[in-house]
Amino acid sequence: MTGQLKPDILLAAYRAGIFPMAESAIDKNIFWVDPKYRGIMPLNQFHVSKSLRKEILKQNY
Repeated sequence: MTGQLKPDILLAAYRAGIFPMAESAIDKNIFWVDPKYRGIMPLNQFHVSKSLRKEILKQNY
């Protein structure tokens, strides 16, 4: 797929569990990924540890 990805298309894809991906960071071509299995993170049990919080605050990404 080439060209611009419109927000409404992207949101609809995310709702369906599909997401765009490229082969590398410099690749301008993207393809759609429809994984067989999807991970789910239960947010009601999510905890950010002190060490993770420190790393996030460093903004070293």
